[in-house]
Amino acid sequence: MSRCVLIALSLVAHVHFSDAFLVGGLARTYWGSARGSGGERVSGRRNMARATGATVLKSQQTEAPAGPQERHPIYWIDECEPHEMTRELARKNEQYLYKFLNHKGIAPFNLDAFKEAERAYAAFSREAGGEPPIIIDSCCGTGRSTYNLARENPTSFVVGVDKSEVRLNRNRIFRESSNGPAENMILVRANCIDFWRLIWQAGWKIDRHFILYPNPYPKPGQHFLRWHGSPAFPILLKMGGEIEVRASWRTYLEEMAIAAEEIGGVKDAVIEPLQFGKNLEKAISNFERKYVLAGQPIYRLRFPRLQQIPFDSSRNE
Repeated sequence: MSRCVLIALSLVAHVHFSDAFLVGGLARTYWGSARGSGGERVSGRRNMARATGATVLKSQQTEAPAGPQERHPIYWIDECEPHEMTRELARKNEQYLYKFLNHKGIAPFNLDAFKEAERAYAAFSREAGGEPPIIIDSCCGTGRSTYNLARENPTSFVVGVDKSEVRLNRNRIFRESSNGPAENMILVRANCIDFWRLIWQAGWKIDRHFILYPNPYPKPGQHFLRWHGSPAFPILLKMGGEIEVRASWRTYLEEMAIAAEEIGGVKDAVIEPLQFGKNLEKAISNFERKYVLAGQPIYRLRFPRLQQIPFDSSRNE
């Protein structure tokens, strides 16, 4: 290859590399541009009623603050229309839920984790002299959020669940803190799908359920990997209680609200921006603290208290 050709290719690569950062930053070069259901590029806020028909969704149409994505582009994901398969995928997951459960065994370590949580709750209940409310912190990571929830809700029992032993082992900072660990919590290593199933089968009465900053899987072809695209999503709704999900990608929450409305009849979901200013003490998890420091817009989806739907053992082979 001639020297002139090599120089030309180098210049082209430099232009594309620079342009990638100018128009959106590292996140776009890694994840790719967000696209609508027809493949067109989409950005900015949308009219949810027009785009999805989900007129039941209440949502503050607050624009994301200008600037953070330019200062800290690595955390930014383009907003786009909710995936066109959101409703259909939710319906199929609801339709084939028991078939999915019948074909999926429960790993022994997940069962052990659930039994450990049961024993811890029983011990806390004896000390409390009743049946304390149960709060689930799914995908809790290092357990920072679980610890904070336990401190904020001293009369409740908080269960933090994460599949990564590496992340959970980092929680020693809380065990060794001057205030000591919260006595009304437990961290367990388990797959959330199996753990949710065991909670549902056991008939636990869930007061509140948190999923904080789940992996967004932002590529259009990854929609089935998001929690609302999982075969276990119907279980989340059937467990009941108040559900709160936080994310830095508003589209993710809009899709989850649509899926919940489609299969659970949830008509009063609320999406709202969270404003912390510079008060890091309000950041409940490590991810939330990172986003607050970066000036990244973050959002909260809250479902109304859902009625528990009992597990149908007759459909479980």
